[in-house]
Amino acid sequence: MSDRPRAMLPILVLIVLTPLVAELSWGSLPIQVAYALPFLVPVYGCGALLARELVRRTGRGWASLLLLGVAYEVVEDGFGLRAMFSPHTYHAAQWGARVLGVNWAYTEFNMIYHVAFTIAVPILITELMFPARRHQPYLRTRGLVITAVAYLLGVAILRLAVAPNAPGANTADAVPVGHLIVAGTVVLALGLTALLIVPKPTHRPIVPGTPPPPWLIGVAVAAGTVLALRLTAPLGAAGDPHPLFGAGWPVLAQIAGSLAVTAVVLTILWRSSLRTGWSRRHLVAVAGGALLAHTIVGASLFASTNPAELITLAVFALLEAALIIALYQRRLDSRPASSDQQRAHPLSADPISDNTPGKDKNSAHRSNSPKDAEEVLDRPAVSN
Repeated sequence: MSDRPRAMLPILVLIVLTPLVAELSWGSLPIQVAYALPFLVPVYGCGALLARELVRRTGRGWASLLLLGVAYEVVEDGFGLRAMFSPHTYHAAQWGARVLGVNWAYTEFNMIYHVAFTIAVPILITELMFPARRHQPYLRTRGLVITAVAYLLGVAILRLAVAPNAPGANTADAVPVGHLIVAGTVVLALGLTALLIVPKPTHRPIVPGTPPPPWLIGVAVAAGTVLALRLTAPLGAAGDPHPLFGAGWPVLAQIAGSLAVTAVVLTILWRSSLRTGWSRRHLVAVAGGALLAHTIVGASLFASTNPAELITLAVFALLEAALIIALYQRRLDSRPASSDQQRAHPLSADPISDNTPGKDKNSAHRSNSPKDAEEVLDRPAVSN
């Protein structure tokens, strides 16, 4: 394969994989209307690709990606669907905690969901599939501009074609201009923080010791995904949602509980990734645990009374498991990243070196080189 088609592969994988993960394998887009998936590629696929490009070009890591994931949710539900503010669209007000014209329970749920399954998981899987380019931008400047324009077009599609036909939508709803100004300010602040203020990886010591085994990491991520999503996801039929523990103050407890679970999972991943035994197989376990759990939760929300959709999601779960197993079993994937790789700049285009014992007499000395927590989490694994 020539260089250009090979360079296009991770781009195509990411922009196609993102709507598959975020919509079809989640169940919110029924298989009967899967023909609509290409219309979601601009907002989902180009949104994830744009976030990744901005982070890689500025030398940032996962913390910046997560912040851009929050910004993505504000754009989608604040400007595109406007369900963040509408009391009717997706019956969002019935989820509870509607305060100051904002549907907080709905927004918190979708914030966690989009950060994980529109941004983090598709990008992580793509980079695991193409590890040699994991820390490089995929696009040239022209491609970046085209991606940004396509993403804005996708937001317009949501506003003009999806929002008016969403469950519960009322065309008479009008979002106050002040709400949109605040939402735009939040998006701008999140973007500037992610790309300019969040520090680039610096040098801090790696913690000696062995992280939990990959299977345990996968189980922890899966359990956290189920808890974080189910705590704020409403009960009842799509047209009659109601909070898990009833209206009023219990809804705030649900929101707090969901955020707490998310914080615990992220802390576990951060602390585990600091250890010298952290490997690509741990990252595969993170992706696998989150992906399978999200499909299971989606089945409970969208397919519990629809046998055809339940079968569809079961097939997706099997395909997800097959992908994760294939990534997990790739040669050398279980080996920790070499110290040379740990020191590499995130935008380095140099091939990933192999630090196989015996190849470098100084490798043992270099293995103690300091490292920042986020860069350890971002570090490339040993190439095949």
